[in-house]
Parts: sequence; C-alpha cells; structure tokens
Amino acid sequence: MPGDLGQKLVVAGWDQGVLMDLPGGLGHALAGDGSGGVASAEVLPRTDGLIIVSQLCDIAADGRVEPCVEALRCFSTTDPAALRVVSKRNSFRRFLLETDGTRGLVVDATVRARIAKTSLVTLTPRSVSVDGRTRQRFGEWLARRFDRPAIPDAIVASVQRP
Repeated sequence: MPGDLGQKLVVAGWDQGVLMDLPGGLGHALAGDGSGGVASAEVLPRTDGLIIVSQLCDIAADGRVEPCVEALRCFSTTDPAALRVVSKRNSFRRFLLETDGTRGLVVDATVRARIAKTSLVTLTPRSVSVDGRTRQRFGEWLARRFDRPAIPDAIVASVQRP
C-alpha cells in the first residue's frame, strides 16, 4: 500500500544520516522527471555516494504526501588540506561527518538529489558510525543552511570580482 511505504522505509533502516550507494553502484548522471527514481540531475564521480538528509518524520510520511527524500553528495578524502578546512566546522557547504585522522567522510551540500521513496525499497541503507554529538552537529548544520540570510548579488559580485 502506498500509505505504508514510509513506515516500511523506516523499518528497513532509512533515516537522516544513512548512506546509499548510487543506483547500480554507478557514478553516472542522476536524472529523472520526478515520476520515480532520482528526480534531479547531477553528475557524480564513481567514488561518491549520497547521504539522506530528510528528517525521519518526512521519510515515514505517506508516500502520497511526501513522495521523495532528499540527499546530499558525500565523498571520502585523504587530502590533508581538505580535511583541515572541513574540520573547522564553519562551512555552509561541507561537513566532516567522520574521520580517522587520515581519511574523512565529507558531506557536500552543493550537490543535492531528490529520490523517490519507491526507489529506496530495493536498496540497503548503510549506517555511518558517528557519536551522538556528531549526529547532533550534523542535524544542526543541516538546519543552519536554511537559516542563512541571502546576500544580494551586487555585494557578492563586488567581493568576488572587485
């Protein structure tokens, strides 16, 4: 039943902060018309994945009301400069979700995808092992991105291209 889809996804382990491999394990162009599968177009490298950023209540919601979940690109890096930048925790674009000191899993908010809930049924979510504080900071980072005031284009242009 369509009304049970969200609950089935929750029982299967889909939640904010879980990872999903790209469909078919391929880093191909994600495209769709909103009728199913991925409903936005981006090209991701083969090494990238997606992390679910929808809240649990939106995942659990009836698929007729909330037909999609939102995801952001995530990637693993060993680049010390990149890890240093995201470890400062002051970026609206990137969040360091986990690190072992030499490799980090970075969430990239510049690449977004809306994924039809029906396409998640055949996939298996992958958990990220983060502590409660990191999970809380991740949720706050997601919320903060929507609370950021827009800067007028004229000011952006004068700062970026003086």
